[in-house]
Amino acid sequence: MEKNILILGATGFIGQALVKRLEDRGDKVWALVRNPDHARIILGKKTRLVISNEELEEVPLEAVVNLAGAPIMDEPWDENRKALLINSRVGLTEDLAQWTMSLKVKPLVWVQGSAVGFYRFTEEAQDEDSPVSETFLGQLCQAWEKAALRAEAWGIRVCLARTGMVLGSGGGALKKMVPPFQYFVGGPLGNGRQWMPWIHLEDEVSAMVMMIDNPQMRGPYNLVSPEQVTNGQFSKALGKALGRPALLPAPAFVLQLVLGDRAHMILAPQRIVPRRLEEVGFEFQYPQLNGALSQLFQKA
Repeated sequence: MEKNILILGATGFIGQALVKRLEDRGDKVWALVRNPDHARIILGKKTRLVISNEELEEVPLEAVVNLAGAPIMDEPWDENRKALLINSRVGLTEDLAQWTMSLKVKPLVWVQGSAVGFYRFTEEAQDEDSPVSETFLGQLCQAWEKAALRAEAWGIRVCLARTGMVLGSGGGALKKMVPPFQYFVGGPLGNGRQWMPWIHLEDEVSAMVMMIDNPQMRGPYNLVSPEQVTNGQFSKALGKALGRPALLPAPAFVLQLVLGDRAHMILAPQRIVPRRLEEVGFEFQYPQLNGALSQLFQKA
């Protein structure tokens, strides 16, 4: 049975893949966008584009998926940038929750984007019950999730998608990581011993679709692969997939000079496990890094 599904952030890397998956199976996808002409080029003719919530007043939505938010790593975290990151996530989500509350027929489920940045940077393995980090990123994720969780008071099932680094063709983390290897200057970041949570784009989308469909799922889920790797192991596997060496590390002090506060996200360890996904029987299509990278670069 087809569903009416509203997606915010549909033109993003994950959003595009989710839209395609849902439309391929017969769902009606509504994308709330700022620039419909640009969105039409990206999403194609099938997606229903709207520029305001009011256009959806008479649409019986089964699900809302909120993936909207300004990019985390693109610019330094000065006070203006932090305010933009907060408003584009927390502010937008609060507005969306307020609008959802006003609907006569409310959606059954809300899938809320979040990130593993919610957690502390530590060598310890962390699951969905682990405490929130006191860092800016941790507090941002917590506030973002809290804004979405308001919808539970109106009987809406809320799932929180705490996502790691997403690997896919044509965008995401690999778009920035591959070029140095292609020019034979790729290698580990810092000492390479820091844990690095990742997930294949197909598994990311499959997990979100499962959240939409499975009425038993609610609360936080870590969208990361069950195989935990260090940055050094990841760099070696990426070099192997590209047929390039992974011998030239990027020194930590250089990354700190270039990225400032953002360098901590790259250099500090995060060992995240997908306990709750595995408990509901989610089957990873690409549970191992070598297989995931091989598929992506064979496809490319």
